[in-house]
Amino acid sequence: MPHPLVILRMGPTLSHLATRFGEFEDWIRPHLGWGDQDIKTVCPYLDDRLPSPPTLSGVVITGAGAMVTETHPWIETSIQWLQRLEETSRPVIGICFGHQLLAKAFGGQVDFNPLGPEVGTVRVAPTPEAANDALLAATEEFHQHASHRQSVLRLPPAATCLARTKRDPHHAFRIGDRIWGVQFHPEFSPETMTNYLDHHSPHLVRDGQDVDRLKERVQDCPEGRSLLQRFGQLVRQESAHG
Repeated sequence: MPHPLVILRMGPTLSHLATRFGEFEDWIRPHLGWGDQDIKTVCPYLDDRLPSPPTLSGVVITGAGAMVTETHPWIETSIQWLQRLEETSRPVIGICFGHQLLAKAFGGQVDFNPLGPEVGTVRVAPTPEAANDALLAATEEFHQHASHRQSVLRLPPAATCLARTKRDPHHAFRIGDRIWGVQFHPEFSPETMTNYLDHHSPHLVRDGQDVDRLKERVQDCPEGRSLLQRFGQLVRQESAHG
């Protein structure tokens, strides 16, 4: 029996979505290829105790309603834990807030995106480095769901940029060969994305964006599910090798 794959839920999703579809981990878990009994959810924002790094196989860090720049004690505790986790070479992927948290933990800069919020199904352009990446494995543009107001404004010194969007030049990155950050939400469905557009419509309208047009552009993004599957396979392979 391998050590568990840990999902760090960094905050709740929208309350009406949670009632209907569950929390972030419920959207992520089915695509990892692991049995439910082998996946453990830990909630740092609820002051759950973070597991000892050697006792886990890999980590998925979810999105959150909080901002990485906020000074909650649990954010700093999570950063310190991630810095210790790096020494174990366990595979890690951070999604949205998780992507930004990894960037901050390893020396990058996170703040509000000067180009405004990025919400909706967006076109993601891979960099040349993404072609041989174990997770992205992308050479052509693809679509993904995004919902964020803050971004990684400066990458960590050791990071390799893997993808960009029109509003975000650091939409995905890798540190070494075991840590990834993706600003997009690979776990979102079109229905989830539409609900987030409704939720963020006041910010988007103030930014001069056409919410109805953004809703029309929402589409299915199977590449996200494939990325989560590849991450689950990678964690299983690494776990099997000790």
